[in-house]
Amino acid sequence: MWSGTVSAQEADRSAAPISPAPPSRAGEIEAQREEKAGELKPETPLKGEHVINKVLSNPIVKALRAQQDLDIRLGGLVTGSGIAAGPEYVRRDLAQDTILFHAWASASVRKFWLTKAELEMPKLAHNWLFADLSATHRDYPEIDYFGPGPHAQNLETSWALQDSWLTGMAGVQPLRHLRVGGIGRYLAEVIGPGHDSSNPTTQEVFTPETAPGLRGGADFVQAGSFLQLDYRDHPGEAHSGGVYWLDFSDYSDLKFGRYSFDRVDAEAQQYIPLLSGTHVIALRGRTTFTDAHSGNSVPFYLQPTLGGPDTLRGFDAFRFYDNNAVILNGEYRWQLYEGLDGALFMDAGKVFPRWQQISLHDLDKSYGFGLRFLSGGDTAVRLDVGFSREGFQIWFKFGNVFGNGLRNFDNFY
Repeated sequence: MWSGTVSAQEADRSAAPISPAPPSRAGEIEAQREEKAGELKPETPLKGEHVINKVLSNPIVKALRAQQDLDIRLGGLVTGSGIAAGPEYVRRDLAQDTILFHAWASASVRKFWLTKAELEMPKLAHNWLFADLSATHRDYPEIDYFGPGPHAQNLETSWALQDSWLTGMAGVQPLRHLRVGGIGRYLAEVIGPGHDSSNPTTQEVFTPETAPGLRGGADFVQAGSFLQLDYRDHPGEAHSGGVYWLDFSDYSDLKFGRYSFDRVDAEAQQYIPLLSGTHVIALRGRTTFTDAHSGNSVPFYLQPTLGGPDTLRGFDAFRFYDNNAVILNGEYRWQLYEGLDGALFMDAGKVFPRWQQISLHDLDKSYGFGLRFLSGGDTAVRLDVGFSREGFQIWFKFGNVFGNGLRNFDNFY
């Protein structure tokens, strides 16, 4: 029978404090997580990312970007121009979305500048035809020149370039990934002494015999044809597929009749995905051949160059000039975080005076590592550190190291 009384022994037991149960393994893990969370510090943005964010957060920039057709273009000038930016205007809805109008200007802190206007018609006749019309003007007060040939001394000089180009390009697309077309262009080139007070001008060190065209620019008409096969999964930052390009152009000197030549460019890029595409092997091979007309020379300012962030990354920009060039690049890329890739790379290439001398012997080499900051699936900014027999170089550039995979008719420099 139940009783309301409690013995003294039972009372003592009930009054004694109850010992806590031993902690569980799950509780220990949760406690460790809370302790570590309290010690974490906010992630510090990389310097390059901080610069970009600062530019884009500027009230004027934000106001421009808020407009439907206006934006800010970062970079786009020759290597060595310094930080560059400018307004960009794009219309994609003209003629029932068959014409794209694109105009932009960019200027740098070192007084380099460029303006361009372009009409693109990529989907004419139910995607069978394409056409492109553009006008470009550039003013570059100093571009480096070290002398002609693969053994040029490491003596830095500078020259200045002002030029204007009117370009027309059109062709057919018989297959989904294949384009065949032609190009016509008028070029007006003006060459002068560089404005770099820390180095001698190119005109003070070299002669027109060693650097043809040094005493002044010329006017040219370019006519040529090209073939492109592009089956990459994403041109801005491909993870699989490839792009192959071949073009031939004739440059006729209208001013002096001394600098006419033929030029052939060939390029191949291939992308090999690994581990579900989070790791990629990217390969590129490119060569440029020129052949001067009888009694003529190829002007140095239209010669191919090697050295810098897009070719031999362990050498100075424009370290090697000559009539012909070959470059091989290989990169191993992998995803570090969402929107950030790491890269290890190897570059090899050389310039040579006659196209018949092409070989893969005695190539200059560079190697290094880098970071790729992605935006919308494209490489927005990249940071590369390259090493070579002449030391090391650090490059901070906008865009993909291999460009858009197409022969850039608008940019020898």
